[in-house]
Amino acid sequence: MSNALPAGHVDRTSNPTVIEYAVCSMIQKGKSLSAAAKHCAKKFTGYENAFFGPGVAFIDEKELAGHLWDRMVDVTIKSISKLKEGKEHFALGSTLTTFSQKPKLRDELKCRVIAKLGSDPFTSDDGT
Repeated sequence: MSNALPAGHVDRTSNPTVIEYAVCSMIQKGKSLSAAAKHCAKKFTGYENAFFGPGVAFIDEKELAGHLWDRMVDVTIKSISKLKEGKEHFALGSTLTTFSQKPKLRDELKCRVIAKLGSDPFTSDDGT
């Protein structure tokens, strides 16, 4: 996020309602991760919203995109725990499908999961 907010604005980028709205844009409307973040930032920045709390909202689309990645990583990690050993890589595709994202994001999602866990749980991954 930039160092200075516009005068009179309150940063709502990390607000759970904002994040959930962007997630719904991905799942229900099929928007890409970056498009969902951009749409959400454009829609809510500069306006007051009772669901976000008092004050004029400011939403940083790049930071919001990071929160969306975090959500996808968390869902993937949760899914891994439900799979049999050696089948962990199926969680990557499942998460991308759940969030209506293109398969080209698979490698990025995999890298982010490994970074968060500190180890590679995808022992049998052949890249598919």
